[in-house]
Amino acid sequence: MSRRTVTAMALIVLAAFINLPGAVAQEGGQPAPRDGLLIHISHGVEDAHRVLMPLSLALKMSETMPVRLFFDIDGVTLLSKESENLTHEGFEKGSRELIVALLASENATVHICPMCMKAAGMTSEDLLDGVEIANPETFTGFTTGRIVTLDW
Repeated sequence: MSRRTVTAMALIVLAAFINLPGAVAQEGGQPAPRDGLLIHISHGVEDAHRVLMPLSLALKMSETMPVRLFFDIDGVTLLSKESENLTHEGFEKGSRELIVALLASENATVHICPMCMKAAGMTSEDLLDGVEIANPETFTGFTTGRIVTLDW
């Protein structure tokens, strides 16, 4: 099965579990709570496929719903200004292009684990513009409904 087919199937299954904006109204005419998607990325340059798949999915889903990305462990290196642009057969865009697009999206936010960042020898000055250092006060609350979580 091609990667494109697998990606399409993943999006269809995900959409079945998520209320897309405006899909269902509650009694009294109130809009249904808006679900959000949390994508956790712990892999880095050692596995381009495990990086590009969640980034591609995040960008696609950010077209219709709020998406929060959380990078930890080896994934933090992807958010460095000096990180390499990962590519992999079957993916149209590289990691840098996807991350920059997500950082520019109104529906996506990119968070980095502060402890993992420190363990990698990184400081806030090393980060791409727009990357937020995760903290308990701002990490949740990006959606009024459920938070659907995917982990890579």
